[in-house]
Amino acid sequence: MNRGFKIFTIKYQKLVYGFNNSIKKVLWSLARDAFLFVLILILVSMVFGELLFYNYALLAETKEIDIVSSITKFQEDTYQSVIQEQKNREDIFNNPPDTNYQSPF
Repeated sequence: MNRGFKIFTIKYQKLVYGFNNSIKKVLWSLARDAFLFVLILILVSMVFGELLFYNYALLAETKEIDIVSSITKFQEDTYQSVIQEQKNREDIFNNPPDTNYQSPF
């Protein structure tokens, strides 16, 4: 059992070392070509900004707006029921029940 654990530990250490080594290689290559990396990021952000501008500014001007002409009606009975419920809750809050609770201590 001890031998199996030792083999597992060695394989795990090799895996972690390989992962760390690959991350270091990627970071070193980015640092070596930092100017190129920054230029690529700027280009990507400009393309993304142009796509957003096209979607929300240019397409908004060319599309026809669908106007829905539905008339909203005020529902007086619903409004009155909400006001009544609010008054009931306010009355309960202002006039708490006069029940005496026993002290738990």
